[in-house]
Amino acid sequence: MNSVLFISYDFPPAGGVGVQRVVKFAKYLSRRGWEVSVLTTRHGRSAPRDPSLLGELDDVQVHRTWTLDPFRALSALRTPISARGRRPGRLHGDTLSLWHPAAWIVPDAKLPWVPFGIAWALSHDDVRRDVVVSTLPTPTAAILGSAISTTWDVPHVIDYRDPWTGGFYLPARARWLRRIESAWERRLLNRAAAAVIVPGVREHLPSVDTPVTVIHNGYDEEDYIDTTPLRPPDADFVIAHIGVLWKKRDLTPLLSAIDALSQRSPDLGRRVHLLQIGQVDDHVARQLETAAARIQVTRMPHVLHRQAIAYMLGADLLYLPTGHDGIPGKTYEYLRSGTPILGLGAESSHLDRLMAETGGEEVIEHQDIERIATFIEKLMTGSTSRRRVYDRALSSYSREATADSLASVLGNVIAASSD
Repeated sequence: MNSVLFISYDFPPAGGVGVQRVVKFAKYLSRRGWEVSVLTTRHGRSAPRDPSLLGELDDVQVHRTWTLDPFRALSALRTPISARGRRPGRLHGDTLSLWHPAAWIVPDAKLPWVPFGIAWALSHDDVRRDVVVSTLPTPTAAILGSAISTTWDVPHVIDYRDPWTGGFYLPARARWLRRIESAWERRLLNRAAAAVIVPGVREHLPSVDTPVTVIHNGYDEEDYIDTTPLRPPDADFVIAHIGVLWKKRDLTPLLSAIDALSQRSPDLGRRVHLLQIGQVDDHVARQLETAAARIQVTRMPHVLHRQAIAYMLGADLLYLPTGHDGIPGKTYEYLRSGTPILGLGAESSHLDRLMAETGGEEVIEHQDIERIATFIEKLMTGSTSRRRVYDRALSSYSREATADSLASVLGNVIAASSD
């Protein structure tokens, strides 16, 4: 029986889209006969929370260590030393000033976890696994994974859910620190037996000879079984966004399109009900407050994952803005829901190709407000179908299929290390 240790800072009872990839990998590898363990922290991120996900991992051993998280203390310093008087409530590192203390902790503020994790590995040689997989973010997981793989003398695989160097979730760096960080990533990637990435990450990777395999995020078919659609009470036409929203990926194109639609057809504009589920920064919070004066708005900070799926199923349109040439993790769940998707991004982007392949709608440029408004109008008037037919091509992005892809990579790595 093959065995694997996943190293992930974020893990249930922490919730949100960030834990889905490692949870589903662990779930389906264990079902395929792998002995699966996870190393994480005792506390992790304070929010959001979704303990229900632990119910999917009956056969997975979860080990939790202590750690120190200086970022929680440093977050209190955002207001006095952030640039241009920025307010607290930001969600990502790139909104912090260059002079914020977190910008000087390389690779990230979770670095104090490393000695705790190494101490655990030294005292738990009895749970030694055939391969170690580090899931990013945070980059600290890659450092810890490399150290444990050396301690146990087993191969190390780095799983990139987001880029490391230049990642949007990290603070801006001084140039010399960026060089150090890039060199550190290159060294760890060179030492790794393989890397697994999602679309949009490859162009951010250092140039190394380490084998790199693209494995998409996906959807879990079991999340849709017996799930009853949900929507706000008495809502007419629900446009929903599920997940985090912040300034660089905000509501501006959607709200501008709704305003344009309202000007040419006030009756349609009044029917719109905007639903935001998930954390937002101050900028988006103000957008929602302003929009509530013109249209109906419902905002929910967080719901359990199965409820998020239910709201996807119950919506009339799902909003999917992208800020770079990547594919948000929720895209695959959006597609599986069958609900029409308003995808915003560049033509010939990774998102555009995925949508075309799986029968999704065409991706629209952020600035093409008239086209966005027309797309919404067609849905509201019934000239475009409100439901999409499930496309067989989508099945290749099920969590079972992506776990099979990872199992193939890990199996090859283990076999090569045994030669």
